[in-house]
Formats: sequence, structure tokens, C-alpha cells
Amino acid sequence: MARVSSGCCLLSFRLLFQGKFKVFLDNITSCRDPEPPLARKPALLYDYKIYNQNGHNYISGTSAVLREVSFINLGLKTYNVDSSSGRRQLQFAAEKLTCRSLGGQAVLVLTNINYTRSKCLLTKGNSTFKEIDVNKIAHRVPAWHAAGSLLNRLHLVDRGHTVFCYEVSTTVRDLD
Repeated sequence: MARVSSGCCLLSFRLLFQGKFKVFLDNITSCRDPEPPLARKPALLYDYKIYNQNGHNYISGTSAVLREVSFINLGLKTYNVDSSSGRRQLQFAAEKLTCRSLGGQAVLVLTNINYTRSKCLLTKGNSTFKEIDVNKIAHRVPAWHAAGSLLNRLHLVDRGHTVFCYEVSTTVRDLD
């Protein structure tokens, strides 16, 4: 596992897969038992749908920011999941992403959430996001993918509580 610190965040990754591949979106669920625990009053709400169009999986939906939320502690972890045992092996981790980091900016742009860049605050209001293509995103990041089942966990912490945590299950198929 390689670990890279860029001043803004910590990245850990395992280079496993290079070549032609396709990512299929299987499911999205709220995290069970996030650490730290969920905030008692929700700060972010999402309503989304997964659909298939012309052989591509997409996510579209809406989000509601119910109060200002600090966007300085976003985490992303990707695990390879053994299909027979369910055992997870960490493949990639990015911690303490902000609205100014590349990963944080990508999340904000993809979900179309309003925020103030100078303070890294999500601002109150509603937004719509359309046609997020997980396969396209996977082809634009470093080659840390492993063929098989992956679990991608995205979580945001504010004021000592988790305000957003979703797990995106995908399957990566080798096309070579």
C-alpha cells in the first residue's frame, strides 16, 4: 500500500490493474455504522436513481443541504470485496479532502452542490445532478482498480459527526 501526503490530504493506494476495463454500477446504500456516528439532525439529504442507458450505468438525483456544512473532511475509500467470503481489502484511501482538493472539487462538480470556495462551506439549498457515469470517472483516475467487486465508501464529517456517508458497489470487468 503506497501512502502519499500532499499537504491537503492523505492518499493511500495499491496499483493493481492496468489495461482495458469497464465499471458496472451495482448498488448505492447508506453506510451502516459510520465512524464517527451520524449527526442527530440531518445536514444533507440525497434522492437518487441508478439507471442503464445504451450499456452505461448512470446516477441522477437531487440533494438538499439543510444547514451550512464545512467541506474540509471528505473521505473516500475503495475496497476489493472477495465474492465468496465478503472480506474487504483496502485498495485506495483519500482522507481530509477539501473543496480545494482535486477529489473534493470532483465531488462538488459532479453533485452540483452550491458552496463557498473561500470558506469551504456547503451552502443551504437544493441542487440536481444528472448522468454521473461511474465508468467514465474510473477511467480518469490512476490505475488503482482491481477486476472484481469493489465497494467505494464516500463520507463527510462536520462538527465531529458524519453528515454524509454512502457506499457505492461496483463490478470491474477486464476487457483485455
